[in-house]
Amino acid sequence: METTSIKRLYDILKEVHQVTVDVSAMALEGWEKVFRIPDGSEYADSVFLIYPEFIKLIKKAKEDIQSLEINHDLYLRYYSNIEKLTDIKSFYKQKWSYVTATITDHTLEHLEFCVDAMAQLPSEEAVPEDDLINLKNDVNKILDDVLEKNIEPNLKKVIVSLLEEINLAIIIYKINGVESFQKVWELSVGKLILNRDLIDGPGNEEEKSWLGNILQKIGELINIAVGTKELLQTVLPMLPAILPK
Repeated sequence: METTSIKRLYDILKEVHQVTVDVSAMALEGWEKVFRIPDGSEYADSVFLIYPEFIKLIKKAKEDIQSLEINHDLYLRYYSNIEKLTDIKSFYKQKWSYVTATITDHTLEHLEFCVDAMAQLPSEEAVPEDDLINLKNDVNKILDDVLEKNIEPNLKKVIVSLLEEINLAIIIYKINGVESFQKVWELSVGKLILNRDLIDGPGNEEEKSWLGNILQKIGELINIAVGTKELLQTVLPMLPAILPK
């Protein structure tokens, strides 16, 4: 299955009416369910990190629709409803009922028409949900192990920070597609290079193995999305050299 900016926006907004949230709940609770943000204080700010990316998606999707040779007035007839969500109040000050009332059936229907129209533009392959879940489970398992293990404090800080960035990228994939993994892959490799001396300490073989495996899995997801083996053939073989010896 292929994905575009419009398809990702449509899938997100469709879930607005699918998640189970009390009508009297604040919007923040609803968005946390839509974006599958885990419980826990360490994820408390995730929705506010996601919000700017969501605004970008709303703007990008509209630009992509306007780039098509279609009746823009017809296809964008209800898009103003979606643009109401660019008000940050819709993320944490409004009731969830405001959000569900804003994204009407007509809004979703017209957005679905846009999804079909976007088929003529370049797209990327959607990463299977099971692959995202497996990556998240792997990251969380390593995160738990790192937090429990007696590791040099500065090294632990680097690894935890890197894993939290990857977890956020998994959440943001719903908004940005493969771009979220490309960015976190580059960030992770950069952190490994900058902290090479710290990571290349005695007794850190297990930690290096963890990081190498996670980066390889992210690379494989990028490969699925862009439909080319270029990354796997040229960059992934460099991991042993990037990771401290």
